[in-house]
Amino acid sequence: MIRHVVRTMAYALIIGGTATPLLAQAGTLRGTVTDSSGSPLPNASISVEGTGLRTTSGNRGVYEIRGVPAGPRVVRARLIGFQAASAPVTVVATDETRLDLTLVRSPVELAPIDVVIGSRARHTASEELAVPVDVYTAEDIEEQGSSETSRILATLSPSVNFPVQTVTDATDIVRPFTLRGLSPDHTLCW
Repeated sequence: MIRHVVRTMAYALIIGGTATPLLAQAGTLRGTVTDSSGSPLPNASISVEGTGLRTTSGNRGVYEIRGVPAGPRVVRARLIGFQAASAPVTVVATDETRLDLTLVRSPVELAPIDVVIGSRARHTASEELAVPVDVYTAEDIEEQGSSETSRILATLSPSVNFPVQTVTDATDIVRPFTLRGLSPDHTLCW
């Protein structure tokens, strides 16, 4: 039994002694990410290519990556709204290597968005829309002789049902109007 414990301890010392030099083969990479005017860039993603090592820059653009394998490496920085940048660096084992990165602003192009609001919006024929639409003109609404939206819609479109609100019961106020007999993709515009 004692021989087994001594043998296990000897193996642990041998393995521990050989693991220390292996850990010493790594260094630390530290630097700052800035834009072309020198302003720090927080939340930039920094990675060491060929490894799984990555981090994000802090509020002042500062980053640190520990355990970077010694030798020549390529470091890459990315941030939305900026062109990605990469730079070569030689990491020295058990030492700190400094690499500052500068990103150049690059506008992000978004797909065009059409926003249609009110009566000044350009008009689209109902045949061009993906869903069925009921269109009521100002004359249709004026003919109803009411200024209450619920009554106008209930008259123009019999499938619209608004609950009648009473003065004494406040629970009627929270009930939404309903549409009877319409498919879920039916759109009502007024």
